Parts: sequence; C-alpha cells; structure tokens
Amino acid sequence: MRRAEVLPGKPYPLGATYDGGGVNFAVFSEHARKIEVCLFDPDEPSRELRRFPLLEKTYHVHHGYVP
Repeated sequence: MRRAEVLPGKPYPLGATYDGGGVNFAVFSEHARKIEVCLFDPDEPSRELRRFPLLEKTYHVHHGYVP
C-alpha cells in the first residue's frame, strides 16, 4: 500500500470533488480526532490500494487534496 501526497485542500464542498487535476476531500465530524481516506481496488474490494490522512481541519471539517 502506498501513501498518497496530500495537499491542504479546502473545507468545501463536503465530500469528494474532482476538479480535473485531483480530488478534494472534505468530511464533517464534530468529534473525530483523525480522518483517513482509504482507496480500494475495484476488482478486488478487500485489497486496499492507498490510505491518506486529512491533516487540515477548518472548524469541524477535515480536508485534503490529492493531485
């Protein structure tokens, strides 16, 4: 499993947003101390391909951008 490069990203819009060059992830949680995004192989769903933390937090939204 490889770790992906994560840039700060934006706290909005919530969810996963593709912009043509990468994906911004923004997840709301009032109580989470840490959120990681995990990507799985569509042909073998039990196989995790990548995992990365959303290190930035704006109010209660954890966010990061993966180019």
